[in-house]
Amino acid sequence: MPDLKHMTEQLRPHLAENANYPKILKLDFKGEGVLRVEGIRVDNEDGPADCTILVALADFEAISKGEIDPADAFREGRLRIDGDMGVAMALQPYFARAWS
Repeated sequence: MPDLKHMTEQLRPHLAENANYPKILKLDFKGEGVLRVEGIRVDNEDGPADCTILVALADFEAISKGEIDPADAFREGRLRIDGDMGVAMALQPYFARAWS
């Protein structure tokens, strides 16, 4: 199981070009914590977001490793997106770089 603090630290250096992006993305790990991205700021504080992705931490790890297709996880109800899905799509490349 990934350590949420370590995941947060891994993502930070990949967000330099995200500095002026005005939207906020939150990953809600269903009681196992949150990861919130606002511009280049990444933290584990819960707060408002333009888009919230609800996913179990284990499923998120499997998606990050390419073991689960995100579209399949969405169809199966293992991943839910609340709010502006465009925010999730815009920030997806940063996550891919951080955990590839």
